Amino acid sequence: MASFNSFGDPEQQNYNNKEYCLCINPNCQNPQRSKDESRCQSCGASLLLNDKYRIINVLKESKNQQCQLYNAVDISNQNQLKVIKVLYTHNPEALSRFNKGADFLINHRFPGLPKVRKGGYFHIDFPKNLTPAYGLVMEKIDGKNLQEWLSNKTNLPLTQQKAIQWLEQLVTILSRLHQQQFYHQNIKPSHIMLRNQPEELILIDLDSVTTITQASTTTNLTIIGSGYQAPEQEAGNPVPQSDFYALGRTFVHLLTGTHPHKFSRDDAGILHWRNSAKHISKNFADLIDRLMELDYQKRPQNTAEILQTLEEIKQDLERQTHIKQWLSFKKAVGMIVILSVAWLGYMAIKSPNRPPTPGNQPSPATTSTSNPKCKIRKETGTTDDSALAWDARQILQDYKVVNSQDLEFQQIQDLKVTQFNCDLNIYIRLANNNAISSSLKNKITEILKKNFDYVETIRVIQAQ
Repeated sequence: MASFNSFGDPEQQNYNNKEYCLCINPNCQNPQRSKDESRCQSCGASLLLNDKYRIINVLKESKNQQCQLYNAVDISNQNQLKVIKVLYTHNPEALSRFNKGADFLINHRFPGLPKVRKGGYFHIDFPKNLTPAYGLVMEKIDGKNLQEWLSNKTNLPLTQQKAIQWLEQLVTILSRLHQQQFYHQNIKPSHIMLRNQPEELILIDLDSVTTITQASTTTNLTIIGSGYQAPEQEAGNPVPQSDFYALGRTFVHLLTGTHPHKFSRDDAGILHWRNSAKHISKNFADLIDRLMELDYQKRPQNTAEILQTLEEIKQDLERQTHIKQWLSFKKAVGMIVILSVAWLGYMAIKSPNRPPTPGNQPSPATTSTSNPKCKIRKETGTTDDSALAWDARQILQDYKVVNSQDLEFQQIQDLKVTQFNCDLNIYIRLANNNAISSSLKNKITEILKKNFDYVETIRVIQAQ
């Protein structure tokens, strides 16, 4: 087959300023043609596919010489940009897959899939060429696929917020697909387009789409070696939840920048990827792992379940954001209170003393064993004999909420704090009455000393 080189990006150069178009006859010896020709002067093939589509250049060089993607214009519609997928083959299985994807796109139009109009599928004849060809005209999507997005290292890592948005978009597309009793069967980064304006994801390459009924009654296509397929799909028995597995593997790649094949597994088959994505929450990582369960029955059973979990994750992250903002506010208020007290003390010392008189003799000084800060609430500035205990308990509770990934801290079931002067006793009961580790004791001590530099003794005690 002839090699067709790209002549430039149609978005960067106006087609009307181009002098050339492309003949896509595989046997053409001189495929670069004048755009004024209606037939190729080299091989005699028509340069107007289906009487109205003129090929500009190759959209992307493909290793699969049977199938190519081309940029084209519709001369019947003000040279509107299009993408034409062309299959060159005698292979009935390849043609069946191509026809299946074309039929699906023509008859199922909803957001998240490439738009194909009725009549967008046609047969192509080439002179003196016995290999038949078939064309499918699709909308031109201005953007890149996620495999290309991954190749730009400045994009990495994908943020948690963006990952949740993207996963929500893709699951919504799959929801529509599954409701029509179809599943994609070949999800991976190169089969997901990121449109530039508006920014949205488009699921492409529908040649592998299969009905759930067909899956149970026919031999299905198994795509080997990409690293995204579910084990039951590789065994030739795909189910709707196979799409979820591929989604999970895809997002491991997006969140870490590393192909999922490169991560090791433990004896239970769990992929060790989390250390490469420490910027995401435990709840979100748990969802990704659930999508990748080896047993499809342990994965979410439908798209509604995934969307509900994503909504809960978003709400939890929003709560944590509010808590962090509140903690910052409380810290600022606490500093204001401390500075105010210090200023008043300074002014009291600086003010002139009255000369002593017999009725105004100072009493002998008494030594205090307690810092007055220990009896002032950080948040309100009010005086309370248990102020330090109240504030310490609040700090520890807030830490537990914000740091959901700290599994050791999440073991705390009951927490009580008592105070004597500036000494604190922290009574803790752990889940299953587990013993308090020295690392947890040290962590609690460090948190409290960081927030209360005037605290004296801290004892962490196992509650009964």
